[in-house]
Amino acid sequence: NPDSIRVISVTSSKEDQQLMINFSQPIKSDASLSLFNLHGKEVQRTEVKSNKELVELDLSELPEGMYVAVISGDEVHLSQYVFKEF
Repeated sequence: NPDSIRVISVTSSKEDQQLMINFSQPIKSDASLSLFNLHGKEVQRTEVKSNKELVELDLSELPEGMYVAVISGDEVHLSQYVFKEF
């Protein structure tokens, strides 16, 4: 589907400990970004406003390790593995 939203890139910055998720096109409606540890516990959540192509999340309070980022809203549901290594 050419209109589907997908994650283009997931990057993290060691300097400011930010996770940046870049989408293929703007999200059409408000959504939420949740970060889960590998035990399924939600460790962080933020709201994503419509028309965003780039979402940033502060990882400074989280320990190193593997997480699952889940973006969920009326028109989008995506998940992406994220590894924090600082």
